[in-house]
Amino acid sequence: MTDALAPALTRRLSRALAGGADGRRRCYRHPRHPMHPSHGRGGGGGGGPGPTPALFQSVNAGGRSVTYASPPTFDPVGDPEEFTVTSAGYTASGGTTTVDDLHICLIRERQAWPNHASLTTNQVRITDEIYVGDVLYGGAVNNSTLAAPRPICLSLNPDLVRASGTFTARVAVAHRHARNGRPVAAVKFILTDGTTTVEQIVSAMSTWVSVESGRSVPHFAHTFSLSGFTANAVLSLDWVIYPWRGALFDTRVSGAAAPSISFGTQRVFNDVSYGTAYVYVDPVLGNNTTGIASQSAAAAAALPFLNISNACTALRTYNNANFARDHVSGGVIRMVAGTATYQSLGTTQTGTMGDLPVLIEAAGGYATRATTIILQPATGGTTCPVRAILRNLTVRKNNATNVYLFDNAAGLASQNFVVFDAVAFDVNGFGSFGTAWIGKPGRCWMLDCTANGTNIATAFSTDNKAVNLIGGTVGPGTGVYNMAGVRHVGDDGYSTAQHGSGNRETSKGLFIGFSFLGRGSAASPTFGQVGTTIGVEGFALVGNILETSANGQPTCEVSSDGVVNPAQNLVIQMNTCVGERTNLLYQDTGTVTVAKSGSVTFNVFTKLNMKSDVFAANGNLIGNWPAIFKCGFRGNAFLAGDNNNSTFGTGNWMGEVRGLGEVAGTTAVPVVAAFVNPQAPGAGNGDYTPGAGSALPFIPAGLAPYPHDQLGRTVANDGTARAGALQMAA
Repeated sequence: MTDALAPALTRRLSRALAGGADGRRRCYRHPRHPMHPSHGRGGGGGGGPGPTPALFQSVNAGGRSVTYASPPTFDPVGDPEEFTVTSAGYTASGGTTTVDDLHICLIRERQAWPNHASLTTNQVRITDEIYVGDVLYGGAVNNSTLAAPRPICLSLNPDLVRASGTFTARVAVAHRHARNGRPVAAVKFILTDGTTTVEQIVSAMSTWVSVESGRSVPHFAHTFSLSGFTANAVLSLDWVIYPWRGALFDTRVSGAAAPSISFGTQRVFNDVSYGTAYVYVDPVLGNNTTGIASQSAAAAAALPFLNISNACTALRTYNNANFARDHVSGGVIRMVAGTATYQSLGTTQTGTMGDLPVLIEAAGGYATRATTIILQPATGGTTCPVRAILRNLTVRKNNATNVYLFDNAAGLASQNFVVFDAVAFDVNGFGSFGTAWIGKPGRCWMLDCTANGTNIATAFSTDNKAVNLIGGTVGPGTGVYNMAGVRHVGDDGYSTAQHGSGNRETSKGLFIGFSFLGRGSAASPTFGQVGTTIGVEGFALVGNILETSANGQPTCEVSSDGVVNPAQNLVIQMNTCVGERTNLLYQDTGTVTVAKSGSVTFNVFTKLNMKSDVFAANGNLIGNWPAIFKCGFRGNAFLAGDNNNSTFGTGNWMGEVRGLGEVAGTTAVPVVAAFVNPQAPGAGNGDYTPGAGSALPFIPAGLAPYPHDQLGRTVANDGTARAGALQMAA
């Protein structure tokens, strides 16, 4: 301890123990960790001196401000006025508990424009939300009507996985009250056939690494033994999510209704004796007359078909004769290396399909993906089975015509789906896949896929449902809903602009995590949550690198310019958004019926803009005040401030007050991030690992949201981890 620092710490400790020079009781905080979340029970801090009483009279109905008679001038960093809030929560075993979190009085609230230079008489903004039923100490009354936010989740498995013997379920999770190295306390996995039910609570997190992108996704996982479940039956998979603080989320009660791409009950097929027939397609040596279907893969391989359509018809015939199933469900079409022109696989070939998809895969597996090619036919309108998996194949564009491929006429209520598993989409020199290359496949998953041209995920017509990207390097475009573990550098940015349009479902509870998106175009943002409503299901943007290498449009937009739709339960954690500005939670026009709010923690932004009533000179534009008064903000870095005047205060775009642990620079004197190889703006594809000398904020002890970042580096929970998507290299 230096001589200069010792007197200040002594004075603060004396005030904390004696009640403060002005008679207000404060808790002593070590200066390195002024944001520790809790004392006492359940909150991860432990060992504190007990609850700290509130000195204000009551919590307001919105749960983000309080009524405080004759409020003083607050100093939330140098001399914080803290108070304890006790909330309901859960333990790692799924048991109920109470959690004591410290909140801080941030700033006395001002009046709305045109009286923005004057303060209210008794309104004070606080650091985090207080929920209905929370308990405060010191006689303060809790009038909050705000419900605790629910977790936001993404299953890393597609629907109707065919499993034999065992099945591993995986779910990625985000939550406002993450801590202790994971987003929630625990997850219960539930698998049932309607008679037999197996449940397992998991608290330790697992990791999955994409082969193609190299991104690592922290998640909860459990492997079920399928012994004891009904043979050849469709099982239901559900989850109960137990947050550290707040109410549990049970997919059986609150999950998305089937058939949705969003998080809800999934299905698993328990294959015990279902039976599998194989057909092979050899585009050079195959023969449609002598080709056979067989339960012996070797026998089918010895007598391949020449084309896909004949093979599919033979598969249907074999299933009907041997398994009494007049369809191709559960069958396998194996493609021998070579180039085979795709042909329509409608009901004539497939029959009216059962539960399981048909699998079309490379006979040589992933090693032969580049040479096992399905070629788009010269004319469009080709159909695909209503449920299909394409695996380890190259799908190649054949002409510049904007035609449908893999069209199965799925509508919003359809159970149809297509899974592309380790598929390479080849634009074949035509530059773009077009805007409707893949039409109406229903729900769609792309698992560890690649693409060498633009618009592959945009190339789903608005007549389809939606796409989930899990791993791979495909650009998201406008057709993607949820995304995890993706790495794409190109001109396919993410946008919600077409969610809910045409025959696409309305997006709810979106999870975008642990991905690298780099965009070189100045025409539109790298990431845009634009126009669509964010309801109680929430919106999670966690652990991502968003990079714009060209000056122009924002790097990131979330419920910003001109958007009046509700935006609630946002979880924006540990992202690095560089190259251009981030526009967040505006109210610059119109009427907001639900206050815009969220948790924005441990992020790095080149610049952050939030516009409100003073910007527009309109006293009605206060619907984003939870954001501009920094409720739920902490530990963020604004490298070059904002696009206004790069200070905190009335009407300024970084907010009315500096959030806890936030640092801000200016264009002339930016915060030193010491990134290893920043390339935004510039060439793009940079390395945003913080290096020696970095001034990025620390994540306080006990508040690490995840155990590791997208490169698998540990996110320390001891106060030494840094804000942003990447941790320092070992």
